[in-house]
Amino acid sequence: MGNEKGAITEWSKLLILRKQEDVASQLRTTYERSGFAAAVRMLAKHQLTELDNRVESGDYVAASEYVTTYTRLGDKEKAFLWLEKATQERNRFALEFKKNPLYDSLRSDRRFQQLADQVKIKSD
Repeated sequence: MGNEKGAITEWSKLLILRKQEDVASQLRTTYERSGFAAAVRMLAKHQLTELDNRVESGDYVAASEYVTTYTRLGDKEKAFLWLEKATQERNRFALEFKKNPLYDSLRSDRRFQQLADQVKIKSD
């Protein structure tokens, strides 16, 4: 929606609710010093660490969470690796990723359309 400052504020609130005040502070500082894109990458690095920790502890983590994180990091190759896995999981992500603007940076790659074409809605 273009409200970068509002997004940083809301992410910070969420981090504080999760008792991650230091990360919230780092997010705000990164945004103030280096801009929105740098703050998004900083938050994505933090989220990637959290996802990996959850997997290591035996928790299930949906592939779509990795797609989102790697997309925010700007790592298209890893985003596509996880996008392929995510489209095969039985959840709503496979139906929604085609329209979600978060994935616009992946859309011009032929692999995006190939995966989108593979996802079909079954009807009776």
